[in-house]
Amino acid sequence: MSTADNAAAIAELQREVSELKATVADLVRRVPPVRVAPAPIAEPATVVTYPQAAVAMPDAKQLGELQRIVLQAHPALGWDTTSPVAVELAWGWSCEFERAMMAVQSFAHTADGQLNTKFYASHWLDQADDLLRSLGQSSVSSKPFIAAALASGVEHNYSNDSANGQVLLLGLSAPGTGRPGRSDGWVETLRTRRIRAKAASPPSPQTQTVPERLRPRITQQTQLPAWARDDAPSGAPPLR
Repeated sequence: MSTADNAAAIAELQREVSELKATVADLVRRVPPVRVAPAPIAEPATVVTYPQAAVAMPDAKQLGELQRIVLQAHPALGWDTTSPVAVELAWGWSCEFERAMMAVQSFAHTADGQLNTKFYASHWLDQADDLLRSLGQSSVSSKPFIAAALASGVEHNYSNDSANGQVLLLGLSAPGTGRPGRSDGWVETLRTRRIRAKAASPPSPQTQTVPERLRPRITQQTQLPAWARDDAPSGAPPLR
């Protein structure tokens, strides 16, 4: 191809490029710009962390012994043995008892003879569920949790008499705020094969009495009209 032919080809290409630029510019003018909304800013998630201290846990055989000791002393904490699915209920209760033992050992314990009067037992059950979920475990129900606390030698005021209206208190506290949970509690239960005796409960507001000197005295007597007294004659009062 001669130099003249190359020049002609280049000129043709330049003309086509100019036409393409004009076409693109026309399309840009016709099509409105696409506005992309900014991605929403994700709110930081609230993460509750618990101390991952070593927990002294009983083995499978010891768990079975602790379960038997607790249920012999407090059978009301067990499952419904008359149910047609009692075997399944027993297996589920045992699994919850093991997880509850893990949670109880993770909490701090109060001193001997002292109950934590700031929180009811339901508070510690909620805390146990939060702890277990943070460890990828399922939650537990109240009876296996209370049984685990008793088996671990935790101070308590639990009684088989559930009709006395006494609120349930436990000697537990948040990790790092009391005596660390130790294995000596459940080890002592296995050694003695007995549950720690219930601690003295604080007085309930319903049972407190007002001292005589603080009781109000009513000294003013109201004189009823004659028709309103018991010795008034029968009939409606006269109209005035």
